[in-house]
Amino acid sequence: VFPMLAEQRQKRLVKVVKLKQTGKMVENVHRVKYTYLYFARLLYFNYITIISEIRNSNSELSMRTLVLSDIHGSAYACEKALSYLGKFGCERIFLLGDLLYHGPRNPLPGGHDPQGVIRLLNAQKGIITAIRGNCDAEVDQMMLEFPCMGDFAEIEENGLRLFLSHGHLYDPYLFVHYKADVYFSGHTHIFTAEKNADGVYCLNPGSTSLPKGGNPPTFGLYENDGKNPPRFSVHHLETGKELTAVEIVLG
Repeated sequence: VFPMLAEQRQKRLVKVVKLKQTGKMVENVHRVKYTYLYFARLLYFNYITIISEIRNSNSELSMRTLVLSDIHGSAYACEKALSYLGKFGCERIFLLGDLLYHGPRNPLPGGHDPQGVIRLLNAQKGIITAIRGNCDAEVDQMMLEFPCMGDFAEIEENGLRLFLSHGHLYDPYLFVHYKADVYFSGHTHIFTAEKNADGVYCLNPGSTSLPKGGNPPTFGLYENDGKNPPRFSVHHLETGKELTAVEIVLG
């Protein structure tokens, strides 16, 4: 009896080992598959973001751009900022990252409603150029109907080279070897409109929902009609009042 039981136990152990090995093989296949899909997705959205902007390379454009950053899931701030599209006659939107998640270091912003932000932004998807912030994740891209996973975007228009990035990967004040004239960034939640030591214009619209440095909630307006000097201004979110501005003059 005992040899028979031992033999049956051995067969069961062999089956268990085979099942574990099969399970590991399946697990490894899935791991490779999803790792590939993850990087393919990142490459795709970087490619789409860059190509969609380089299509306009060297074109003569006349447009006003609403520049927003660090919305952090506030539907109230997002809706208020988007209300200036019509008021200022803007034809496109730059989103500089940190769109839906408030981040572990920040408090919840007023009007926190990420799904509300999703609806508001998706309604403007045809005029948005967006890049990824340090609080943005893959799940955000699943919800948003425009590319937002690129680390940067490049645009050439009316003789200017524009570079858009959140600011956590490329420091605006060490920004010379990327060969841009203007660098739009967010991340700090503090608005700026100035040149760095290398002559690159560093433009930050501040945060619409979680401003820092004693500043109010703000947004940016970029104007470039191809005739007058391009101009960037920062505005109070609640009143639309201009707080600071800079003309972009090369040379």
